Amino acid sequence: METILETRGLSKHFGGLQVINAVDFAMRKGEIHCLIGPNGAGKSTLFRLILGEHAPSSGSILYKGSDITALRSFERIKRGISTICGSPCSTMSDRESSRQRLTGFWPTSTSPPSGTLSRPASATDRSSGWRSAWPWP
Repeated sequence: METILETRGLSKHFGGLQVINAVDFAMRKGEIHCLIGPNGAGKSTLFRLILGEHAPSSGSILYKGSDITALRSFERIKRGISTICGSPCSTMSDRESSRQRLTGFWPTSTSPPSGTLSRPASATDRSSGWRSAWPWP
């Protein structure tokens, strides 16, 4: 499969503080990855490097085989690199939002985002007050 996004030896330090150290990462078309770690582990800094909000101290970032390390953030956006942060439905509680992200189910009291198809709740869905938001009938 085609590699969409790749980092090679990506590092970032702020003064004497090494935040990211030689990260090698590759994401292929169709893959989904999750980046987890404790506070201060460098997760946000890695995203900021990929998005062009911070310049790396060393290493490179490739998008669809092209080196984008020196590109500014708006140039990366034009190529299709972006992120969306936050809850899709601000009226959802943290518990509802977490359940939706993990299972694909939306509470019946809120609507799924525009463009998301939903099917009627099954008997088991109705008992918990949730309906599916999967994009198929």
